[in-house]
Amino acid sequence: MNKINIGHTELSMREDGIVEVIASNNVYTVDDIKAIHGAIAQIKKKEKELILLYAEQFTSLDQDARKYLSTKESGAHSIAEAYVIRALAQRILMNFLIRVSGTPVPVRFFTDTEEAVKWLRSMNV
Repeated sequence: MNKINIGHTELSMREDGIVEVIASNNVYTVDDIKAIHGAIAQIKKKEKELILLYAEQFTSLDQDARKYLSTKESGAHSIAEAYVIRALAQRILMNFLIRVSGTPVPVRFFTDTEEAVKWLRSMNV
């Protein structure tokens, strides 16, 4: 399966083996995140994949979703995750998630897709 649309999010496997996730202008909940992980499970080729997520301008996470992203369960499907973000509020949210809450896998945010992909490739050991 090459492309999956789950309403609030579209996922696909890129030719370079990176899972691309396009998150819509939505406030994501734990159930939404779990649905994304379920879709990744359907398209992944290996046990764990590199994830490239594009966040639309008003994409956000509720408090429980932020907590969930810090759990081991949340990182079970990925080697590393790169988020391409557009808004200052997203940058603040991601900084908090990475630096304060912590993440089970390496996570970085970018404003440039090429830099995000370059970083992901460096994480594929």
